Amino acid sequence: MTRFDKIQADKDIQDLWIKRFIAAIIDGVIIAIPTYIIYTFFLYAFLLTFLFVGLFWVGYSVVMSLLFGVLWILYFAFMEGGMGATLGKQFMNLQVRSTDGGAINTSQAFTRNISKIHWLFFLLDLLVGLFTEGDPRQRYMDQVAGTVVIKKGAPAPIALKDFKYCIHCGEKVPTKSVYCPKCGKKAE
Repeated sequence: MTRFDKIQADKDIQDLWIKRFIAAIIDGVIIAIPTYIIYTFFLYAFLLTFLFVGLFWVGYSVVMSLLFGVLWILYFAFMEGGMGATLGKQFMNLQVRSTDGGAINTSQAFTRNISKIHWLFFLLDLLVGLFTEGDPRQRYMDQVAGTVVIKKGAPAPIALKDFKYCIHCGEKVPTKSVYCPKCGKKAE
């Protein structure tokens, strides 16, 4: 069963992803402001350089994309590595934890966020994460970094290993159970 299937079957996980999306919008606005301020200082240099070679908009989009990506990674790595959450996640009452239940370090935070250097890499990170097996709260790079996003006050992530999902109806089933309590079929 893929993470996507698990998300479809669990309202709590759906709520978590909605909160993550809203947190990402908040964090995007926070990062966009310094990105445009920094870019404004360099605008004239880029304008003169790229205008003469006719590539202003290409140069503009590449520079803005990379600048936004670098600031995005640094913001996320330092906020999550130091405080366990970005401002957006804090506002949405979420936190990033290690899969062993402890706080994450800056290295884990950097690893889980490296795909944010460009939106295409981030999209790939989301899609690979959604359509592979594992914890439905994780993107692919969360799995690589050994991290998971949870609601503040939620039990340690390790508690997730105490259940599996029924392949027939998607219900959470205790790991030791043979049959699903919801549909009665064998939960493999």
